[in-house]
Amino acid sequence: MNRIAGIVIGVVIFTLSTAGAGVQAQSYPSKPVRVVFPYPGGSFVDVVGRLVTQGMQEIHGQPFIWENRGGANGVVGTELVARSVPDGYTISFNTTSGFLYNPFFYKSVTYDVLKDFTPITVAVDSPITTVVHSSVPVNSVLELVDYAKRNPGKLNFGSFGNGSIAHIYGELIKAQTGADMVHVPFKGAAAVVTDLSVGRVEVSFLTVGSVLQLWKSGKVKILAINTPKRYKSLPDLPAITEEMPKINLLTNWMGFVAPAGLPASILARLNESMVRVMNSPDFRKKMEDVYTDVIANRPEEFSALLKREYALVAQLVQTAGIKPE
Repeated sequence: MNRIAGIVIGVVIFTLSTAGAGVQAQSYPSKPVRVVFPYPGGSFVDVVGRLVTQGMQEIHGQPFIWENRGGANGVVGTELVARSVPDGYTISFNTTSGFLYNPFFYKSVTYDVLKDFTPITVAVDSPITTVVHSSVPVNSVLELVDYAKRNPGKLNFGSFGNGSIAHIYGELIKAQTGADMVHVPFKGAAAVVTDLSVGRVEVSFLTVGSVLQLWKSGKVKILAINTPKRYKSLPDLPAITEEMPKINLLTNWMGFVAPAGLPASILARLNESMVRVMNSPDFRKKMEDVYTDVIANRPEEFSALLKREYALVAQLVQTAGIKPE
């Protein structure tokens, strides 16, 4: 084969491959898409994911079948997606706790968060607050830290389970400030809120929406929103960075991922249509009403976020001496 013939064949192969990718993207999806949510139904996160997939169904004219596949704190459903064929017909809606934190807390996790998935988009971020029962004699995060240092082991902080974002945030505050608080895990956020409301738990780290009514009724004090700046809907609440400018913040994201190796053309198509749904006025209004931020970012931005927060949690877990169960 002479050099010119080789070049011609190479051009033909490249043209056919790129044409095939284009056809693949244009024809996708040509059958129902399975959307695995690795938890039972009925939660706020479940509702958010269903809203997006309903919009996707309308855009693509194919069923996006929502599947609640609970088990092992999200491990079962997430592992199922990691082992699925990367053709765009099995994707997952997942959470910070269930997706990013599980490998640090459960020996049963066999997937690699950074290698076995294709990030599609972060849908929303539901900001976390630092909140205390009204009986705790503090009115700011720095006062809480000081009180916890002067009264080691006296305060307990409640979370909705080992490896939940409430647990991680408590450990984060302890590691970065030296505050001494005792972790008390509960089975679900509702139980934490109930015990916080009557003072059986003194401190927690919960979403704005879950504690807003308790705050308005005076049963709890929201010391700060754990965000870089004040929350637009609640401008009177300080951002935690106003008192702790060097704190390493974590997000409470909910987002879509697919198995590793998802073709770029299908990834782009999924991201584009998801972002369109999430940027609709109706979806944005629904999220604004429950104090949740629409993110709707690009795959590369989601990937960068995962890498940053994975490294931060790995360091935190090591500092706290947490071992997987």
